[in-house]
Amino acid sequence: ATLVEAYLERLGLPAACLADGPTLPLLETLVEAHLATLPFSNLSQHLAGGDAAPSLSPSRLQEKLLARRHGGNCFELNGLFALLLRDIGLETLLLQCRVWTGRERGNRGKPGYRRHPTHLLLLVGGVQGEGNARFLVDV
Repeated sequence: ATLVEAYLERLGLPAACLADGPTLPLLETLVEAHLATLPFSNLSQHLAGGDAAPSLSPSRLQEKLLARRHGGNCFELNGLFALLLRDIGLETLLLQCRVWTGRERGNRGKPGYRRHPTHLLLLVGGVQGEGNARFLVDV
């Protein structure tokens, strides 16, 4: 199966949902289905003793998230979602982000941004009927 076929099967969506092309309703449907189906999980990193960084190769992401039906962290989930969006004709830009932390989350007892980027999200464009609009997407 292609990435698009495997992803739609994992999300429980029919191929017919792609019939109108990369529209905003399609993007919304894909985001909602992804959030309802593929959980955030960093369990595999903890089970590996914290020493093993997850593989971000497209084939490994597809195998882990779609074939084995596991969850993943933001780099894995947004990384594979970006590939899906590109394959259906959308433009995607991966954005590394720093996360805001409050006193209760550490950061040496002070609220603020973490020093290093620890999150990934997407800037999506090329949506039919939306002109030059770009959308922040975080699955």
